[in-house]
Amino acid sequence: MSVAGEIKKRLIGAFETALFIPNGIERFSGTPRETFISFAVSLISLPLSFVSTRIHPPIGTEAFSADYVFFVHFLSGLASFTIGFLMIYGFARFVTGGNTNRIWLYYTVSNWISLIFIPLGMLFMALRYYGVFEPKTLEDVMLVLRLYGYGIGGYMIYRIFKPPVELAGALVCFILVMGQVVLKGAYTLGGLPNVDYMERYGPSAVQEAALQEAVEQTTPETETDRQETPAETPPPARELMEN
Repeated sequence: MSVAGEIKKRLIGAFETALFIPNGIERFSGTPRETFISFAVSLISLPLSFVSTRIHPPIGTEAFSADYVFFVHFLSGLASFTIGFLMIYGFARFVTGGNTNRIWLYYTVSNWISLIFIPLGMLFMALRYYGVFEPKTLEDVMLVLRLYGYGIGGYMIYRIFKPPVELAGALVCFILVMGQVVLKGAYTLGGLPNVDYMERYGPSAVQEAALQEAVEQTTPETETDRQETPAETPPPARELMEN
């Protein structure tokens, strides 16, 4: 098969897997060579991550250099990948009786699936850049996509390693929590503020921002009016009697 045919086959397999179609995983051989090639392909997403950091900085990092924020996220991603690999390796040994060859297939499919999300990410960033999406709208969309990605990860673990559904779901939850803990730790070590979604866009934060905006709009006008408008003094009682 030609190179174009191989790429097409794997893109179709990634798309089918993202739609939870069992035949999608069967389009990959899962050899070490194929896995290393898939890692090279996934590097295409790095420029998009760098551009997205400039267009839409993570919450709380707006005042920092985009290059520095991207560097912190990059190191956090490397740490998360290393810990996640160890978790997957231990899980593979546990559920497959020591056969860890399926790990190659898992990372091959994961990398190709990440590739098909690049056009979608570019579209959302373009909508944010041209003002179609507000920051909160983009955060909501990206949150849904992240949760969808973890769902795909759980499905892949279930189909590739053949564990009970409960174990696949538990591993995905552990990976999710691990990624958040590593990112928060990277922010702390890098001197970036740990501001989560609810602190910026939660109900209490929205109410507080609305109240602050109302105070800023009304308070200066009230004080000005009080300064510019002199208080009216009542006429003397003698003048009232004469009238």
